[in-house]
Amino acid sequence: MHSLFKKIKYKPQLLMVWQNQKEITLQSLHPKYEVIQYHQSLDNQILDLTKGAKFKFNEDTIDKCKSRLIDNGWIVIRIKKNKTIVASGMLLKSIDESISHPIELSWIVTHPAHQGKGLARHLCTQLMIILRQLNYNSCYLKTHDWRLPAISLYLDLGWEPLANSKEAKVRWKRVHRKLVRVNLFRKMENFFSIPS
Repeated sequence: MHSLFKKIKYKPQLLMVWQNQKEITLQSLHPKYEVIQYHQSLDNQILDLTKGAKFKFNEDTIDKCKSRLIDNGWIVIRIKKNKTIVASGMLLKSIDESISHPIELSWIVTHPAHQGKGLARHLCTQLMIILRQLNYNSCYLKTHDWRLPAISLYLDLGWEPLANSKEAKVRWKRVHRKLVRVNLFRKMENFFSIPS
């Protein structure tokens, strides 16, 4: 078989866990945005958002998420002026029996044109506050190795890598090395941008 047609081995997503121990600080959003609870009339906009962010999300995914959603567990951020949804995130009841945490933080997505504005941080923090209000002591999320900006955000918010296998430990070590390089590069970039 030609190498172009060989099956690519799928790697399961890495796991992170939040233990509800650190203080949570909700940073304010830019005034042009507002946070609202998800409702069914937003489905088409949610699909547009996820498509724009290149997430594999469809009507079936929405239905599956609704069946696992906790109370007030799906929030979206939209532009106040035109009501366009630009970010979304949710809390789902876990269906993975191999994970001891009852809730999954899932489908954190920000439209590419609105990334870097603190929307994902605001969504995650708001959802963590909801978890705390509902007396959940822990939560997990799944992420891909290559989502370094997202992993960096989660770490900054107090999430910890869950290395539940030898392979996961190796992959987390690789992610750590990549994050160190990225952060060093940013520091160097800042240094060289300082006027002399």
